[in-house]
Amino acid sequence: MIEKIANDSNILLLQKCLDASALRHKVISNNIANATTPGFKASDISFQGEVKKLLDEKNGENEKLNLSVTDKNHISPSPPALSELMPRVIASDTYRQIDGNNVDIDREMSTLAENSLSFRTYTRLLGDVFTGITSAIKGE
Repeated sequence: MIEKIANDSNILLLQKCLDASALRHKVISNNIANATTPGFKASDISFQGEVKKLLDEKNGENEKLNLSVTDKNHISPSPPALSELMPRVIASDTYRQIDGNNVDIDREMSTLAENSLSFRTYTRLLGDVFTGITSAIKGE
């Protein structure tokens, strides 16, 4: 029973989103800290696009043929599992200032505020899931 809860796709997705949000906070903080460092290249994370692609492919699953893998060396016909989804740090290649630095402090602060709201939302949603599980166990 615990395995079913631990492997629930909603819980796993929220955990991945929290992990990505925490990593994004570190990346944004690093960008802000280096806003005046000559030659510094800002970074961001790539995660939301992969989640959207995974969910779109899952939603369209009923329209696709059900293929199976008969050998571990075969290419998987299905989208990557949610458990394999990981945020990636990517270099931002936007405009550059004269000193080679491309950190836009206004953009970074805006992204930081957005990321903080996202983190709070994911935390609240995950808390609601666990509250529902607790209520079910208690029989409420």
